[in-house]
Amino acid sequence: MITFFRKIRQKLLQDLPTGQVGNKVTRYLAYALGEILLVTIGILIALQINTWNESRKEKNYLLKVYAQISQDLQADTLNLRLSIEDLEAKNARITEIIERTIPISYYDTLNEANYAACDKCISDITNLEPFQYLDKGYQLLKAVNTAQNFKEDSLSNAITQFYSKYLPKVDESQTLLIDLSKNKLAEYQQYDWFISYADFGRKTYNKEFILYIFESEKHRRACAYYLIFSNFGLRILREYRDNSIQILQLIDKKLAE
Repeated sequence: MITFFRKIRQKLLQDLPTGQVGNKVTRYLAYALGEILLVTIGILIALQINTWNESRKEKNYLLKVYAQISQDLQADTLNLRLSIEDLEAKNARITEIIERTIPISYYDTLNEANYAACDKCISDITNLEPFQYLDKGYQLLKAVNTAQNFKEDSLSNAITQFYSKYLPKVDESQTLLIDLSKNKLAEYQQYDWFISYADFGRKTYNKEFILYIFESEKHRRACAYYLIFSNFGLRILREYRDNSIQILQLIDKKLAE
C-alpha cells in the first residue's frame, strides 16, 4: 500500500511544471516530506496490526484460562457433592449423640463380629476429610489481570469476586474443623482405649471406647461445640457449590460465543 502511494506521489512531482516546483531544493523538500508522511502512515498501520494481533492473542489466551477455570469448577462441584453429603451424614450422627436419640439397645448388641459395620461407632469430631478446591485456572487469571494493558471484562470480574470471596471462607472453615479434630485427637491419648482407636475404632472392638462415644457427657459437650463449626463449614460449602454453578454457566455462555 505504501509503495502504491509512493508511486502516485512521484508521478505528481514529475508532472509538476518546472516553474511551479521552483527549483531542485523545493522539489527535494516536497519529496522528503512525502517520504516522511508515507513512513509515518506505514508505522501507524504496523502498530495497528500489531495491536490487533496482540488483542487477538490475549482474547484467545483468556478463553483458555476460562476453560481451565471451568474444568476446575466442574471437578469442585463433583467433589463438593461428596463432601457435603459426608458432612451432612456426620452432622446427623453428631446430633444423635447430642440429643441422645440412639437407644441403649443399639450399642448393647455391638460385638467384635458386627463392630466393623457400625457407622456410628466412630468419633466424628476427630474424623475429617477436608474439601480441597482446585484453583489452577484462578491463579492463571490473576496473572492475566496483573498483566500490563489487560482489559478486564465482566466475566473475569465475576470470577475474581467469586474466588476472592469464597476461597478464604472455605480455607477458614476447613482449618477450624481440622484444628478441632487435631486437638480432640491429642486429648484422646490419655484414655486406655486410644491404641485400639488408632484405626478410628473400625477394626478393633473396644467396649470402653463405645461407652465413651455414646454415654460420656464430656464427649457430648465436645460434639455440641464441634457441630457449631461443622454447620458453618457445611453452609460455606453449599454456598461455594451454588456460586460455582453460576460461574460455570457464565463461562459456558462466554465460550459458546
